[in-house]
Amino acid sequence: MDLTIGPTLTTCSSGGAPGAGESSLRAAPGRGPRLGRVLVMDDEQLMREMLRRHLAVFGYETEAFADGRAAVDAYARAREEGRLFDAVILDWFVNGGWGGERTMAELLALDPGVKVMVCSGSLSGPDEGYLRQGFRAVLGKPYTLGELRLKLESMLA
Repeated sequence: MDLTIGPTLTTCSSGGAPGAGESSLRAAPGRGPRLGRVLVMDDEQLMREMLRRHLAVFGYETEAFADGRAAVDAYARAREEGRLFDAVILDWFVNGGWGGERTMAELLALDPGVKVMVCSGSLSGPDEGYLRQGFRAVLGKPYTLGELRLKLESMLA
């Protein structure tokens, strides 16, 4: 059975709510080797939390942010500290902040080799348009956990 992730999925968390639109989660203990660090940007708190939790189960350490400016700042800080992100997952549209297009341009200016997946329910046009902008993978919402894992692993290969 594969779980579908999208804006209509509801979830319950035993932990507290993340503060100020950002959160982090380490890879789940005892679940195998740590596969890397992933930065997530999505303006919907539920989506950020679900991505964080699923990526942790997959073996990734994550940091999640509500808008692109905060995500770019975190990416730059991590580079300065030598704690590089292996991948970035961006939502395309963000209410009241930098969306995927602006965030991608800023990330490419910092690091031309950045590996970014656009993940959104508001994608339009063929994947090639996003790939020409520098995205390495495209994933439309809703998606299954299997699709998320496959796209991420392919992007990082």
